[in-house]
Amino acid sequence: MKVLVIDDEHLVRETVVHLLETFGISDIIEADDGHAGLQLVQEQRPDLAIVDVRMPGLGGIELLERLKRLNIQLPYVMLSGYDLFSYAQTALNLGATAYLLKPVNPDELYAVIQKVRLDRQLQDIRSETAMRTNIQLKQSMEIMRRRFIGELAATTPLAEGYVAGRLKELEIGFAHRQFAIVRIELDPVSGPASGLPSNDQALIQYGAENIACEILQQADVGVWPGDAEQGFFLLANIPLSVQYPRDLMSLCTEVKESIRRYLRQHATIGIGSLACTLSELPSSYEAAGKALLQRLVKGTGSVIVYERPVASPDQFKGIGFQVEQDMLLEFERGDQAAAMAIVRRMYEPFIALDFIDRASLLKLNFQLIVLLFKILERFDAEPAPLLGEELSLYEEVNQCTSIEAMLDWFAGKLALAFDALLSNRETGARKLIEKARGYIHNRYMEDLSLETVAAHVYVTPAYFSSIFKKETGKNFVDYVSHYRIDKAKQLLGSGNYKVNAVAAMTGFHNMKYFYKVFKKQTGLTPNQYKEL
Repeated sequence: MKVLVIDDEHLVRETVVHLLETFGISDIIEADDGHAGLQLVQEQRPDLAIVDVRMPGLGGIELLERLKRLNIQLPYVMLSGYDLFSYAQTALNLGATAYLLKPVNPDELYAVIQKVRLDRQLQDIRSETAMRTNIQLKQSMEIMRRRFIGELAATTPLAEGYVAGRLKELEIGFAHRQFAIVRIELDPVSGPASGLPSNDQALIQYGAENIACEILQQADVGVWPGDAEQGFFLLANIPLSVQYPRDLMSLCTEVKESIRRYLRQHATIGIGSLACTLSELPSSYEAAGKALLQRLVKGTGSVIVYERPVASPDQFKGIGFQVEQDMLLEFERGDQAAAMAIVRRMYEPFIALDFIDRASLLKLNFQLIVLLFKILERFDAEPAPLLGEELSLYEEVNQCTSIEAMLDWFAGKLALAFDALLSNRETGARKLIEKARGYIHNRYMEDLSLETVAAHVYVTPAYFSSIFKKETGKNFVDYVSHYRIDKAKQLLGSGNYKVNAVAAMTGFHNMKYFYKVFKKQTGLTPNQYKEL
């Protein structure tokens, strides 16, 4: 607490200063006349002034009148050697806190000091409360504005009456007749910056928003910020002096460069279509989102104006049966490079046309993940422990910021899949052949073909033929023939069946062929074998 003592009598000042020090006050300044006191009040801004009523030149009453005209408000204690009601009344009317007689009574002065301290504390509390209330009101107003701007931009057109009412309530005004949504997203970073706490990330985004608002406002563009799914957006109210999209794109390029320079962050900015009414803002917001998506082919750190694609959405097709078969064949061959070439071919329409249709891209990403899972399961591998859950993978690949990043992501997953299949290929092949043998042994009497058995174990005929011979030492036809002849020998040896019946029971529907195969394997005809 700082106290100014103004009195022309040195002894009085000395006494008052001593009393103040006994009250625990150390910040004390003195003046020996009214003029010096006035100057000190203006320079030092004390918390309390103790002033003598009668002094040469400028007395206490006149000093209070001067301070009142200067609109300087602080507590005053008037000292006087005269117990005159008129002095006291005048001093109190001018706002004095107390009127004390000389010699100063310590208890009276202490009571006044305590009152001033209490009043000051209450004033500080009231000021702080008012300041907090004001801040909260401003913050609440800003939050409500952002929400309403979000309503204008991201929903279907609102009722005109509702819009007009909310614009008035929230003190939002538009000076120009052209609008566009500008969406800004900070690009993901790697390294130490990628692990920034959420508070720091919020501060960086706040800084980016302030930079964008300042640059656009300097060009007389009205700016109203709102929150997007990622990042933020600006409702830009564009004057005729700013040409759309050329000048707006230049301003956004300046925003992007300033964010990089001052925040050391890379930003991608999507500019939506031009809107001439508020009801067209949802379309502009959607267009800005589509523009942002084009960074997958144009690269991050770009400023992109939405343009309607020349290509028809029909040109983007999902995975068909033939692609599945081609991919399965490359897995069977163990050709990782060829499998990756198939994946790359699926993304070529997006790269070639320089346009991203979000729905088509998401569909393609999902179908490729499902196909990878399906193929791994066909080879008796468990895809989830190896690669992760389907939904997590889908969310992960969709976070990639370019088509090349998506291709790199799939290349990594294919490498994991091929490595896993290579390590357990022999085990898997044995299981597959055992399953095929079981099928043959149970159905040898039926018409069996390589294609039928391959389909049963979910592999292509070519792959099945290759691993079947490797595991059994025989090709498929020879193996089936030997097994059937072994069964025919058992039946003939029992003596219960005629030769033609045995042929039919073992899958031979041509007697001549049965005789030929039987003699080739045993050196005897079926009749000769039966008579042994």
